Amino acid sequence: MTKLAARAATTGASPVRRGRPRNVERRNAIATTATRVFAERGYHGATMREVAEACGMGETLLYRYFGRKEALLCAVAERALERLRGVAGAVAAAAGRGLSARDYLATSARIVLHHVDEESAWYAGWLGGLPLSQEQQLLLRATRERLFQTIAAYPPLRRECRDSYAAVRIACGAIESLVLWQNRVAFEPGGAELRAIYLDELTETVLCGAGRRPPYDRRARNA
Repeated sequence: MTKLAARAATTGASPVRRGRPRNVERRNAIATTATRVFAERGYHGATMREVAEACGMGETLLYRYFGRKEALLCAVAERALERLRGVAGAVAAAAGRGLSARDYLATSARIVLHHVDEESAWYAGWLGGLPLSQEQQLLLRATRERLFQTIAAYPPLRRECRDSYAAVRIACGAIESLVLWQNRVAFEPGGAELRAIYLDELTETVLCGAGRRPPYDRRARNA
């Protein structure tokens, strides 16, 4: 028995596997780059060599981090899931600031826009048909759904809109479409100003056109 195995037997710990790096930051960086490569080339069209070249490493080293392309795809999906959870956390933090319905919706829209902008390669790949498992698809959709529900549950927004959930779905869907379209056609930096204008208009449209509650009329209620 080796010294490592003997120590594991006495401590109850698992022997450390040699030959497979466990650098979490490096693995996340590889998953980020792989997301872009999969979006540009398609999952089946992309090769591990292309991912390695995009990461600035040799293919042999890439295989030390991810033994199969399927394992790399799982890392890409897990990274996207963690990013979505982070967005929900940022939105929940904004809810504690006592904002008006309009300011909260605008703030949430900016958070979502920033997220989709940073992760546009992931969304392009996801919408382009990354071969995720059914479990991965369900988990990602459920997490995205919880994000919508978190935004829609803000009390002032619920009081302002007949259906705050529908309003949030409209807003987030429009943001995703805008960002993916802009990034696809490679807008110049001036696009940031256009996005700010778009968000203002979108907020007003959602609040005014997607179900703003009518003023409460006590006389009508008692009639």
